[in-house]
Amino acid sequence: MPIRPEMRSRYPKNWKSEIVPAIRARSGNRCECVGQCEQLHAGNRCAAPHGEIVRRHLVSPALWTRDLLTADHYGRAIQIVLTVAHIDHVPEHCDPANLLHLCQRCHLLLDRHEHARNAAATRRRLKAAGDLFPL
Repeated sequence: MPIRPEMRSRYPKNWKSEIVPAIRARSGNRCECVGQCEQLHAGNRCAAPHGEIVRRHLVSPALWTRDLLTADHYGRAIQIVLTVAHIDHVPEHCDPANLLHLCQRCHLLLDRHEHARNAAATRRRLKAAGDLFPL
């Protein structure tokens, strides 16, 4: 997930060159979520494999399969993309214990409250800007 330009200054200079590769190596290039996204995973860990095409279960999306042809009750095929997430949502806090290599689903669920706050602030800002120049 790209870092927004206004947030770049909050990340350490070695984020891409040292920190992300170290977390990727630790994870074995598999999602490290063991429930931080507040979902139950098969075997207690998501372990979705980076770059592979999988299908998520329609009723329990935390479950996934590599069987793209015959798996019943599974949705459309998606490619897994792993990104490094801050558990405490503070970009400056880059202790390895605070970082997880997560698939896009687990990362979005982990950050859902922050995304909701940002969306509300954006709606508020756009509404206020609209009030200044009525048609």
